[in-house]
Parts: sequence; structure tokens; C-alpha cells
Amino acid sequence: MFHDTITNLFFFCVISLVIFLIIKKNISFFANSLYLIDSNIQSKNTPLLGGVFLSLALLIIYIILLVNSNKNYFHSEFVYVFAIFVLGAFDDAKNIRAVLRLLFSALIVFFIIQTNEVLIVNFLYIDKFYILNNHFSIFFTILCFLLFQNALNLMDGVNCLVLSFCLLILIILLLVDQNHFEIKLSLIITSIYLLYLNYKNITFLGDSGVYTLSFIISIFTIEAYKYNYQIFDLADILILFSLPGYDMFRLFVQRTINKKHPFTKDNNHLHHFLIAKSYGPAQISIIYLFVTILLFSLNYFFNLSFVISVILSVVFYLLILNYAKN
Repeated sequence: MFHDTITNLFFFCVISLVIFLIIKKNISFFANSLYLIDSNIQSKNTPLLGGVFLSLALLIIYIILLVNSNKNYFHSEFVYVFAIFVLGAFDDAKNIRAVLRLLFSALIVFFIIQTNEVLIVNFLYIDKFYILNNHFSIFFTILCFLLFQNALNLMDGVNCLVLSFCLLILIILLLVDQNHFEIKLSLIITSIYLLYLNYKNITFLGDSGVYTLSFIISIFTIEAYKYNYQIFDLADILILFSLPGYDMFRLFVQRTINKKHPFTKDNNHLHHFLIAKSYGPAQISIIYLFVTILLFSLNYFFNLSFVISVILSVVFYLLILNYAKN
């Protein structure tokens, strides 16, 4: 078993390295061919190939697992991951309306949870079980996917921030739940490489990358929760996603009060306030990572109650927000 894992990861590293280097060397050609270019003045026509790298990484490891270990993830996962990537890529190229993005994303989530019922959140464990009925559990699961997708999308305004945050989440999920070990480790390796490319302004994640990452992490988070709910409960999940989640909630409420569309673009995000205080991308990423690791460690090792976890995470978010704005 261990030997098979090492072999699979070795083949993944070799094959993906060759393909990724070819793409990097011809990155402008691939970006222009796929119309995945950020045309903003500040970005200087930087490619938006994050989703391409992530989708290729999954395709490579899925083929390796199918050939070497007879594990077929194509029907159960890849077709839906590829669908969400295509949606994000089309949004990068054509800028789809927010309502349509949500609708198509919801349909993709609906179809994957019909294929794999493990992904349906049909119970909540907060010191004891709360069973959700069938229709509400489907609605709640779709809502969880969409909320994280939008939170991550709103967070994507600073180089390396989303990638470093998602890299941390993937590492924690790997430690908590060893299912799909090769897939998770392959995504971690790919994310590290993408982090380097993003830091060097060689490519941005784009919506295709954000949607792909959020979709994959949502799948792994739900599986980790359902298989390990006694050690990885709702409080842990809330803590992990608290900073982007609370910032999204604040922005939506603030825009609604100001009679603006919830998806209106502005510069009122937490990372924008930190930029205004002359923090660079690396410093902002470190702040997010440090707070997330600190809160998760406190909750995980001291087994805090759900209510205390909520209060603690809200207090930390408000303290950072107040510091950034003043």
C-alpha cells in the first residue's frame, strides 16, 4: 500500500513537472488560446491559468490511480470538477452575470451530490446529533458549496492570498482525514507550484482556479467531517473558514443596507484595508494564515464549545478589521 502510494506520487511529480514546465514556457500562447487573460491595467495582461494547472493535476493523478491502483474517480468526481472549471474559465473570458454563475454552480453541486451521497450534509454534530431531513440537507449542502465559492472569490484580490489559504486548508484536511491521500498531496504539490507562479506574477488563479479549488476543498471538507465528526466538527470548520466567511457576510450586509447589489465590486474587503495600511501580499497572507492556525489550534486542542468558537472567531475578525480600517 505504502509502496503504491510512493509510486503513484512519483509518477505524478514527473508527469506534472514536464507538462507544467511546457505550459510555463508557452504560457502566453495557452492563455491567449483559451482567452484566459486578465486585461486590467494593473495586471498587465497576466494569464489566468490557475484552473488549468489544477484541473490537469487532477486529471494526471486520476489517470495514474486508474492505471496503477484501479481506482476510478472520473465518473464520481472529475466530470464535475471539470464542469466547475469550465464555468470559471468561461466567466474569466466572458464575465458571466453573478446570478447565472450561482445557478450553474448550484446545478453542478446538485448533480455531484446525487452521484455521491456521502457529500450530502444530512446531520449536524454540535455536541450531539441534529438530523436534517432529505430536502433541507440537499439545500444546505448546495448552500455550503456556494458560500465557500463566493467567500473565496471575494478573497481573491491579493497575490498569493487565496492560494496560501487553500494550501493551509488542504494540509489540515490531509492531516485530519487520510482518505484520497494521493489526490490531496498532489493538489498540495500543485498549489505550491502555483503559489510560486502567482508570487512571480506569471499567472493568476482567475475564477477558474478559485472555483476549482473551492469545489475540491468543499468535497474534502464534507468527507472529513462525515468520517471524523467527533474530532473534526462544525466548530473546526467554522474556524477554518471564518476570515473569508465573516468578510463575505459583512460585505453582503453592508451592500444590502446601502441598496447595492450584493455582488457589486468594491474596495471594502479586509485585504483592501490592509493594503491601504501599506501591507504587502506576503504580509497579508501571513496575517490570514497566522490567525487561522491560531484559532484552529485553540479549538482543536482545547475542544472549545461551538458557541465559544463562534465568539472567539468573531472577536478576532472584528479586531483585525478594526485595526485595518483605523
